[in-house]
Amino acid sequence: GAAQGLLVAVVVQLAAGYEVGAWSVFAALCVVAGVAFAAVNHALVALAGGVGRWIAALVGVLVIATGIVSTVPGALADIAGLLPTAPAYHAMLAALTESDGAATGAVGLVIWAVLAILGSVLAVTRHRSTSARAVLTQPA
Repeated sequence: GAAQGLLVAVVVQLAAGYEVGAWSVFAALCVVAGVAFAAVNHALVALAGGVGRWIAALVGVLVIATGIVSTVPGALADIAGLLPTAPAYHAMLAALTESDGAATGAVGLVIWAVLAILGSVLAVTRHRSTSARAVLTQPA
């Protein structure tokens, strides 16, 4: 996740040529976003298996659709605002423009990452647990 985030930041810098200070903040946010997105994806798959992969794909489709279509229904825009991509978008936009919100977006990404890690721990704990009956029926 971190390497992908840094790669995105480098590509954006090569394409747009931002000043070093703004780009450094942007690059740091890209790394945090990459880690958060990887953690969320891992948690979705760990908790829901193949369905989690589909959920992640649907999130990607929703983000692209709400980002490029100007006549998005309000309900879809509201849902998109609750996804982990929303704080990433606002933080990165703030890093490269005069708007505020980089720190708030970074905190939102960290919260998503922590929730995802907790979800992954829950999934691993669930899969590594067994019953007394299963232990007793195991051959010695």
